[in-house]
Amino acid sequence: MVRVKCSHCESTRGVRYLGVDGDGKTVLAETCDSCRSYRKQVDQHADPLAEALADDLATLRLDLLMAETNFERASGNPLLALPEPTDDA
Repeated sequence: MVRVKCSHCESTRGVRYLGVDGDGKTVLAETCDSCRSYRKQVDQHADPLAEALADDLATLRLDLLMAETNFERASGNPLLALPEPTDDA
């Protein structure tokens, strides 16, 4: 029975969960050795009041630590999306 799959490429090998010491276990980075990506996972069992978009922004330290690895983020936070630049001056 498959217990863990990468949420990006659906590989069943090399999936790990990394976190930041002292930040609890509510938000972890799911990493995959197959596609070399990571995606933040919010555990609402650990914190029923957790909110995915807000907790994603609150854990930028996790993104900074992941930037020091060879994993690329699989998806961004829509709250950080910037508008397309226009030619209007």
